[in-house]
Amino acid sequence: MTKILYTEVKRKHRTLTQGHWFFHEGQWAVCASTWQNEPGWVLSVYLEKWNKPLPDKKLSFATLDEAKEFVSDYYELPVVDCAPNDFPSPEAL
Repeated sequence: MTKILYTEVKRKHRTLTQGHWFFHEGQWAVCASTWQNEPGWVLSVYLEKWNKPLPDKKLSFATLDEAKEFVSDYYELPVVDCAPNDFPSPEAL
């Protein structure tokens, strides 16, 4: 079953850039990222779904869980947490 992988990458990972990343297994691409700001979380969508326009490429959420829920609803796929080492590496793309 196709899903969206989510991981949080800490500093100095051997292959991935620090951040919070979402990877669409069906499209085999990083589809979004999120980061924390003062009032909550900002989600940036990189891979817009065909025939499902977004109001903005950057969306705000109060919590990380709300951002994950949006990604799941938008792509109509479950978001599954994974370890950074289980996330596809740049070389795999």
